[in-house]
Amino acid sequence: MSLSQSSAPLPRFRAVSDSASTAALRRDLTPRTPRVSFMQVATYIWLFLSLSVAVLGYAACMSSATHSFLHCTPTACTFERYQGKFKSPVEQISFSRDRLVGAETTRTRNGEVVSFEGARRRRQRVLGHSYLIKYLRKRDEEVRQDLGSTESSILFTKHNTGRKRARRQTLEINKYARGELNWLEVMETKRWNAFGVLSLVVGLVSAAFAMLVGDLFGNQGDENKLK
Repeated sequence: MSLSQSSAPLPRFRAVSDSASTAALRRDLTPRTPRVSFMQVATYIWLFLSLSVAVLGYAACMSSATHSFLHCTPTACTFERYQGKFKSPVEQISFSRDRLVGAETTRTRNGEVVSFEGARRRRQRVLGHSYLIKYLRKRDEEVRQDLGSTESSILFTKHNTGRKRARRQTLEINKYARGELNWLEVMETKRWNAFGVLSLVVGLVSAAFAMLVGDLFGNQGDENKLK
């Protein structure tokens, strides 16, 4: 065999094989954009809707929150009612101590005072417990003509305080009206409502269920490919 024959170039099919393996290696090393599966998209939509329901429930609870205060000094009393996140009171009434008549328990339904005398026990059970503050208020024409005063009342809180608490708070206010106390602080707070609490709980439970059962990271698609 001559020298020219021994130094002949390699066959072409060998070069083609090397270029094909190099291209395959490059494809393996090139980062690929992960594909989002249908289950993964559905899980994120499910999670978003669940968290939205929870946020709406929390917002409903905060917007319906009410705070009622009665602050009495040895000379005067001031009643204030706050709604939601308002820093200024939505209702404010001041009167001197000698104009305070007293307080009495009452029954409410949907935030309104209702008469329960003569009603059946079954009907009374659905009514809430609250209490009224009674005081003497002078009208403008009565002040000018000196015709005396008119008795007015304030529903301390529209939500159900419970029978025992309503009686206890009424007793304290009447003690102050009789002169047995010189200082008085009464407060009622309602932070939650049924719709807000239900929406908040359902939203959080649904979000937790979506994270446990759903496919957030596309793992279920990878498992199906391996099978």
